[in-house]
Amino acid sequence: FKSNLPEQFELGEVQYYFRYIMRESDKEPTPLAMVSVFGIPDRALLKESFNTLWVARMGEAGMRVIPAKSIQSVVAMIPFPSQRGVPPEVEERFRGLHFLYEKMGLGYSVE
Repeated sequence: FKSNLPEQFELGEVQYYFRYIMRESDKEPTPLAMVSVFGIPDRALLKESFNTLWVARMGEAGMRVIPAKSIQSVVAMIPFPSQRGVPPEVEERFRGLHFLYEKMGLGYSVE
């Protein structure tokens, strides 16, 4: 997911959705999502790629509950594949990292 929380946008993996009555005075439960949030992007790769390659570690920012309405779009965070013949330092740099893939037009809004 890609969220549009007021602080900044975040990327993460939705673990599950649920509804919860926040206050006794609420008539309807609030839709929420438990998410595993990716860490901040690798700043060096982001700069080297002219801000086009967003690379981060999964779950580095922990788990959190967010309003389901704050989910802006569905995105893919794809693990970097292992490559034969690459230098060990390159293999180590990309181990455990995922890169962002966004398909144009998949954004949506929940009313």
